[in-house]
Amino acid sequence: MLDSNNIGWHFWPYKKMDNSRCMVSFKQPETYSVIAAYADTTRESFKNIQQYRPRDMDAVKKALSDFLLNCRFENCYLNEGYIKALNFKTK
Repeated sequence: MLDSNNIGWHFWPYKKMDNSRCMVSFKQPETYSVIAAYADTTRESFKNIQQYRPRDMDAVKKALSDFLLNCRFENCYLNEGYIKALNFKTK
């Protein structure tokens, strides 16, 4: 309908981590749960930030480094079903 009315549109985000509801996905890093667990904590005060800060900084560094590596386009995979449902072609 948007196309027929000459209205531009975009799928956002086109890339997500370990998700089939997007055009392109990438693998979640092995130690990423450390990052996710911290993101779910309360940070209402500086005391909370210090209290819940991950203690294993090597795991944090590895998670973030692996995230950047995994999300590079050459390390991603196409979600063929999602793309096909949109009537797009991959090749």
